[in-house]
Amino acid sequence: MEIVLPYIVILFAVVFFGHTKGIGISTFIVSLLLSPLIGLIWALLVADHKVKQCPICKEDVKIDALRCKHCGANLTE
Repeated sequence: MEIVLPYIVILFAVVFFGHTKGIGISTFIVSLLLSPLIGLIWALLVADHKVKQCPICKEDVKIDALRCKHCGANLTE
């Protein structure tokens, strides 16, 4: 029982880090099946998803997007 709680805390910390890079679910699966350390390495090696924030709805959209997929706002300006 002493090792389970730290494992879960580290697992969720790694998943949160992966979520900030846009790969939360894959980081969770890798961390859960293998280990949180391998999940952290996975999150560090996977390329960042470049995003920007829509000025209208404040949702994240891909950096190359011309229109917001959430509200349809024009992002070329």
